[in-house]
Amino acid sequence: MPGRFREEGEAPPQYGPGDTRFTVEVHHGGFFVGAGVDRAYIDGKVTWFDGLDADFWSFLGIEEMILLLDYGLEGENLHVYWLLPGMGLSDGLRIVSSNEDTVIMKQVSHKVKNLVIYFDHHNHVAGHNWEDIMANPIADLPKASQPRRQEPREEPLPDCSFITSNRPVARAMPLTTATKAGSINKRKVGKEKGAATKKKKDGPSK
Repeated sequence: MPGRFREEGEAPPQYGPGDTRFTVEVHHGGFFVGAGVDRAYIDGKVTWFDGLDADFWSFLGIEEMILLLDYGLEGENLHVYWLLPGMGLSDGLRIVSSNEDTVIMKQVSHKVKNLVIYFDHHNHVAGHNWEDIMANPIADLPKASQPRRQEPREEPLPDCSFITSNRPVARAMPLTTATKAGSINKRKVGKEKGAATKKKKDGPSK
C-alpha cells in the first residue's frame, strides 16, 4: 500500500530518529511550461502519502499512487519525475521508471522525510514540447525574443551520498541595469565620504 492519504488541512506526521517511514509529496494534474530556469508546474494539485516504509518501498508504490489518483488510463503517456532534495525544477528532475530508481529514494529516506515527485502528463520534460502548450503562446513573439530550445538530457540518478549532502545554496542577485546603477551610486557615495573624511583630517586649507 502507498502509505496513508493525508486529509486536507491535516498536519504532517513527525518521524523520529531511526524511523524508516517517510512521506511522498505528489504534484499531479498540472503541466510543465518553460525550460531551464523558466520551468514551472502550473494548474496542478498536491497530494501527500504519509507513513511509507522504506523497507517495502518500490516502483509498485508509485504505480498504486497513479491508480489511486485516477491516472491509470494514461499508461505510457504519464511520466514520473523525482525532484532531488535541495534542487529546483530547472535542474533537479530525474525520471523514475523502475525499482532501480526507487532504491535510491529508499536510501535517502532516512535523512529526507518528504520526497517530492511530479507527474508529467504531457511528456514535457523529455520532449520539451512546451511551445505546443496553451495554443502556442510564443508564436507571436519577435524571433529574437523567443526562448531558445534546449535538447533534452537523460541523466541517471546520482548516488545516495550526493543527494543527502546536497542543500540549496544562496545565489547572487543577477546584475541587471538597476543593480548596476545601484553599484555605481554606492561607489560614488563611498568616494565622496572618503574625500570628506580626508579633508576633515587635513584641516582647513590656509
